[in-house]
Amino acid sequence: MIESNLTSFIPEYNELYKMFSPRLAQDIFVFGEEKANTFYCYVLLNGEKTEVKRNASFSGEIERKRYLKRYTKLCLYKALEKHFNVKLPWGALTGIRPVKFAKSFDNFEEYFSREMEVDDNKINLVKSIIQTQNSLNVQTDKLDIYVGIPFCPSRCYYCSFVSGALNEKSPVNEYIEALCYEINQAKDLYKSRIGTVYIGG
Repeated sequence: MIESNLTSFIPEYNELYKMFSPRLAQDIFVFGEEKANTFYCYVLLNGEKTEVKRNASFSGEIERKRYLKRYTKLCLYKALEKHFNVKLPWGALTGIRPVKFAKSFDNFEEYFSREMEVDDNKINLVKSIIQTQNSLNVQTDKLDIYVGIPFCPSRCYYCSFVSGALNEKSPVNEYIEALCYEINQAKDLYKSRIGTVYIGG
């Protein structure tokens, strides 16, 4: 069950709210639960109630929590959309990597439009990216390595990575030392199998 006011939201809920308004409201309450494969969520915002009810089967606790979080966020999005009279192009997917999510569906276009309220331009963009990725010659015997740098000039609203805004207290030197140590420890295991390295934050 999810039961929360805005100040204790799952971080991506806060990020979604900030896309509508930089001022965090205190008079907002979110509730979500699952019973017998039925997910029921509601949001109270300034005394107005928004509800979402969906049926979905799941194979375990992790998938159940994923659905609960998804539908609770959808309900929050609907409440904020109605309250501020603003529609976001990514809909309730704001804060989620859409291409990876889309690949988990046979027909993501319908789901994105109907359930997540993503606009057509963004759906077409995701479709185009997937088509481009599928046309690439991927070497399955090679490793793709991502090196995260968790220090940024500022934190983007949509970011789901572990990171923070860079300041004088950021442990940059310590992080680089630890990263170099880890690379040296692992290099003999992977150096002949590396296809690409992406460094970013």
